[in-house]
Amino acid sequence: MIPDANAGRPGNPLAFPLSATVLTLMALFTLPVATVALPAQPALMGLFLLAVCLLNGLTAAILCMLLLAGSPLHSLTWVAAAYAFSTVMAVMQMLAFPGIFGPAPLVGGSGQTAAWVWAVWHAGFPLLLLAHVGQRLLGRHEAQAPATQILPVLFSVACALLLGLIVLGAAEHLPVIMDGYHYGTMLRDPSGIGAVVLSVTALCAVVGVTRLRDTFDRWLTLGQYAFTLDVVLALAGQSRYSAGWYMSRAMSLLCAGALLMALLAHSFRLYRAAAQRALQLQVEVVHDPMTGLLNRRGLLQLMQTELERARRHARPLALLFIDMDHFKHINDTYGHPAGDLCLKSAALQLCASANRHCDVIARYGGEEFVVLLPECDETGAGVVAERIRAAVEAAYDHGTVPCRMSVSIGLSRFPADGITSLDELIDAADAALYEAKRAGRNRVVHARPEAAARSLSPS
Repeated sequence: MIPDANAGRPGNPLAFPLSATVLTLMALFTLPVATVALPAQPALMGLFLLAVCLLNGLTAAILCMLLLAGSPLHSLTWVAAAYAFSTVMAVMQMLAFPGIFGPAPLVGGSGQTAAWVWAVWHAGFPLLLLAHVGQRLLGRHEAQAPATQILPVLFSVACALLLGLIVLGAAEHLPVIMDGYHYGTMLRDPSGIGAVVLSVTALCAVVGVTRLRDTFDRWLTLGQYAFTLDVVLALAGQSRYSAGWYMSRAMSLLCAGALLMALLAHSFRLYRAAAQRALQLQVEVVHDPMTGLLNRRGLLQLMQTELERARRHARPLALLFIDMDHFKHINDTYGHPAGDLCLKSAALQLCASANRHCDVIARYGGEEFVVLLPECDETGAGVVAERIRAAVEAAYDHGTVPCRMSVSIGLSRFPADGITSLDELIDAADAALYEAKRAGRNRVVHARPEAAARSLSPS
């Protein structure tokens, strides 16, 4: 249901079975001593309910944001509704539980109030999960307006508020299910039996329909498993502040946190994938996809930086403009795949010949390449240019290309007479390149100091 940010990369296959095993062992360890009375800690109940409220609320909020963002996960609607329902009921129980805000409950004076809030809560949550299962069975995953998808969530919140207010205001008129701290009668009362039946039914339904196919289904199932153990252990404890009662609080926290952790992990994977894609796009914007070299945009950004550095520190800078000779003839005679192979081979020869870490190599466009040589005077640049020319010419002899090829190279330098800007440096190298073309190709020509204007290409 949740699309994997790393397609084909499965999650940890042991996380779910190990977590389920730990929950089972915790329950089995507690059941024999579930009725053992432990010290009463009402303040702990307040912290617990606050944590449950926050965890359930965050889970519901994230699911709602996924739906409002146009996510195709339409069957998450009722899951969000279930966690929103739990959020409201946790607030209601906080108001009704004695000892949190004072000796008496903040709302509802009857000792039955908190117990009935718990009963409504633990019947409503599995019912909403059963609605989720029903939606998946019916296959109603078609696209819907975001407002329509949120309606079940609003419905569940309204129901929780209505039921909670009814219980808070009329608990003394409801059947007695609690005597002081003891609620053992719930084991035989429809309120307790119904909570167990609904929880087990919802757990079996989620497992049966989802078959634990993906990460979301597995952690939703784990959350419902913890919820079911919460119900069983609470009833097995038979009284507040018993071992079973305390362990059921822990299970309730795990129910609230299991799906949230899965959603947060999923969000992190999506963020990481988006960040990696953004970085990849930044690289692609300034690189040529065929040769892997910088493209014209990336080159011009670096050239301006290098020119300013050379001017500031009075250091030499050389520029080579390189054009493959008779490239159109290669394409027409041997085909475009052969032409692409020649371009890639030329790029490799350039990288091998201008191999200092500061050298910048780029595909300027078509069959034109540029090599920028910081900290390199005219003599050194001439050596590099001749090395490039010879390496490209020898590529055919090494069997790396299907035909003979050569390059013409124009060389300009900074500082030089008449060259004070990047455009003038480029124009001088370009003019020298076309001079090399006129002189017969397959050669290196140094720019004349007065040549700052582009010459016309020979036909």
